[in-house]
Amino acid sequence: MWPFDYIRRRKYGRRYKAALIVFLGAYMFERLDRDNKARVEAELSDNFNRTDTPAVAWMRVATWDLIAAFRAAAMDRIGIEPIIPGLSWTPLFKPWGFWRKLPEWPRRAFDARAAILIDEYRPMDQATADAKKFLRDNGMNIPDADPPAHGVTNVAA
Repeated sequence: MWPFDYIRRRKYGRRYKAALIVFLGAYMFERLDRDNKARVEAELSDNFNRTDTPAVAWMRVATWDLIAAFRAAAMDRIGIEPIIPGLSWTPLFKPWGFWRKLPEWPRRAFDARAAILIDEYRPMDQATADAKKFLRDNGMNIPDADPPAHGVTNVAA
């Protein structure tokens, strides 16, 4: 029975880290000052522009959780550490470290960690609830409900 316990524990750990990254990317970004927000958004756009799809198109179709994960990766690349003491981006992104730079062209490298880790994020999983509780216990204002999908303003129309 122990191999299944190991697999469950590993899956829980990956989902927990993915939830932490998504929520830190979303709600830590809101707490940054204007200059750091601009730096994160510039790095986010630069990373998106390293693909064959421009940043404007990414922002139009991406959901809030994917944008939050890419913002967290951008904060990692420019050196903005999480606001919770003792927490670092390096161990959080470790399961997806292989995807740090996906070469598109000889001079460009797209950081695909967020695009891969979003597959591990489960809004209704116990790991996500535990990640929210951890962040709330450390002073972050994490709402109970997730934000609406990016770009959706009026579904009735």
